[in-house]
Amino acid sequence: MNSIAIWANNNEKLEFHLDLNLWITEKEENNYIEFGIRLLNKDVDKLFIYLPFKITENNFSDKIDLLSEKSTLVNAMFNKKLSLENLDGSFCKVTENQELQFCFCKLAKDDVTFEEKDIGTQISFKINKTNEDCSQSYYRFRINKLENIFDNINTNWVFTNGVKENINFIEISINSVRKLPSSIVDNIQKVKIESMNIFIITENFVNLLFYSKKIHKSRVLEKLWKDYVDMKSDSNINKLVAYHWKQDNSDFIDYNLFIKISYAFKSKILLFGMLIFILFIGALGGVGGNYLTEYIHPSNKNMAENNVSKLKLGEHNVTIPNSRK
Repeated sequence: MNSIAIWANNNEKLEFHLDLNLWITEKEENNYIEFGIRLLNKDVDKLFIYLPFKITENNFSDKIDLLSEKSTLVNAMFNKKLSLENLDGSFCKVTENQELQFCFCKLAKDDVTFEEKDIGTQISFKINKTNEDCSQSYYRFRINKLENIFDNINTNWVFTNGVKENINFIEISINSVRKLPSSIVDNIQKVKIESMNIFIITENFVNLLFYSKKIHKSRVLEKLWKDYVDMKSDSNINKLVAYHWKQDNSDFIDYNLFIKISYAFKSKILLFGMLIFILFIGALGGVGGNYLTEYIHPSNKNMAENNVSKLKLGEHNVTIPNSRK
């Protein structure tokens, strides 16, 4: 049961575009999942998302404030030349050539609730309809946690070559009936997704071993994403690669993407441990070899002692070969 589910209080009128980003790096503290949901009409009063793992409000952060302040970041995110106009504390107009595209909508704290459901968490969003000019609202939020979507297998070869290798399995499922609790399945029977973009951002030394759907495009991440990513470690933003999957077919019911990736790295600690291990094995083998030699052939020691005694007493024979004149 590891599928994400999205639905509304009135599914018959729910039409939306979904942007889904997964940030997966070597440093676990930088890994998260991010949602961008663009509601295509104002008929929805409440939106629901089910995540197949437990979270609290501490794992949740709204990103609209940051987007509303940085037009260069918005242009890179939507790959268009867009203009921003802040209307009030909750809405920000996004226009292209002076034509309204949609409005960024900030989530108030009271608009979001969390409820444990089965093995996961159900998040409820109250839709803000106070601005009549904003017929389409765009919400963007981050979940600073990844479970049941990302599995890691550690293949550690440190004792042979000082290399640590990780094999990762990523499974992204949206509204997949066979992977959801029955109580959630009842809510998504009439949900249809208009379109979707999925981005998986990972480091450039990561190898994609397998992916169940064709990649639309990929690119190295630009420097301007550094502040938005908000990395908690010293990872280099220019070493991150974004892989893009796209679903344009209107009105699809569910979506499944499976990816297998691997990465291997060396470190001074691993190499030092490998050297210590090799030296220990070599020393142990030398001691063991000497012991076995004496144990298997005990007479060798006596023969060596007799030869030393003879040399000391001058008891040695010298054979002079015959010479011919």
